[in-house]
Amino acid sequence: LLILGKMKLSAIRQDNPTQTLRSVHETLRYLDEAIRFTREKMADLAPPHLHESGIVAALSSLAARLQQSHDLRVQFRDDGKPKPLPDDLRALVFNCARELLTNTVKHAQTCEAVIELSLEGRFLRLCVRDLGVGFDPLRALSRGMTHAGGFGLLNLRDRVQMFDGELHVHSEPGHGTTITLTVPVQAMGMQ
Repeated sequence: LLILGKMKLSAIRQDNPTQTLRSVHETLRYLDEAIRFTREKMADLAPPHLHESGIVAALSSLAARLQQSHDLRVQFRDDGKPKPLPDDLRALVFNCARELLTNTVKHAQTCEAVIELSLEGRFLRLCVRDLGVGFDPLRALSRGMTHAGGFGLLNLRDRVQMFDGELHVHSEPGHGTTITLTVPVQAMGMQ
């Protein structure tokens, strides 16, 4: 969008006055779209709720945004226990949830998903579940890069393992998907 805007502005130099006005309006639309897109992506990568209000508020906001932007109804369930996570772990959990729900939007062919967040003994547990078309997890974990150029489940698993956590994938073609990540409480600096 930015390149297209720049090209339009460059072309204005050769336009007649009537065409110039039309080109300016068109270029402004491209730039407005680029700004909207950039703000959306910034909010996805580092939402204000994540640092200001914590992981529970950020995941709740993520669920609402996905319903609004992708018509994916996401139920968010939290066990109600305090989760004072350090920034790096909060970002990991949020980004994993965002990526898993994005995969649901792209691949699951369903309009419903569930996020569950709980503190179970010495582990923080995030579970993302859908009743979509499912897939073969062994194939997805062995593939590495996805067709669209993303890093997929293999990258998620590696990131979770950096926090001494585990990523469990349960899916079958035609039977939906449940992906659970668990991270030890000690890795969070919690007592």
